[in-house]
Amino acid sequence: MTKLLRTAVAVLVVAVTVWSAGASADAHDDHAGHEAPAGMGAEARDYARVWDDATKAERAAATDLIEATRAASTPWEDADAALAAGYVPRSSRFGPVHYANIPNRRDDGVLDPERPESLVYLQRPNGDPILLGVVYIVNRFQDRPTPAGPIAAWHVHDVPGCHHPDLDAGCSDVRGGMLHVWLYDGVVDPFADPMFASMGSRESWRTKLLDLAGI
Repeated sequence: MTKLLRTAVAVLVVAVTVWSAGASADAHDDHAGHEAPAGMGAEARDYARVWDDATKAERAAATDLIEATRAASTPWEDADAALAAGYVPRSSRFGPVHYANIPNRRDDGVLDPERPESLVYLQRPNGDPILLGVVYIVNRFQDRPTPAGPIAAWHVHDVPGCHHPDLDAGCSDVRGGMLHVWLYDGVVDPFADPMFASMGSRESWRTKLLDLAGI
């Protein structure tokens, strides 16, 4: 292994470790320093239990959202196509990086698979970026659609005592929000926040990213 590649691997391992701990070095669109708060979002949830407890209509809506997002995201598997469409990376470092699209943030679309507000890629030491998923974002003037109920719960950051405003007590006045849809192979919780919870645990997340990066 060359000295340059060893350095790149070391940087990626550090980046993965930081993200698996629940914090991001780059801005997660509306929230920099993606520190997982206490309570909901601090640890991986039991997605199977949430799915089983949901209604049939909520499960169908969750499945439809995943499938529609996956189908519409096919062009974004090529990061160059995303750049051409106006998605701008928040960082050039190795590891997970958000590509934000400001025009999509400012339009009237809500939960539109054709125009997601942000894409998440794994920037690898060698090779093209790998699409991990999308982030839908609603601003404070837009309503949060919740057809999938708690399965696909919107989240906010930097609001004391409130992480999932449609589920947590004391969040009635909280506006805006973000919703992940993770699309990479092997994902355990396709709507997880924080990011590591999409694999069920920090260790599984770290292992998965290193595997995707070819390390």
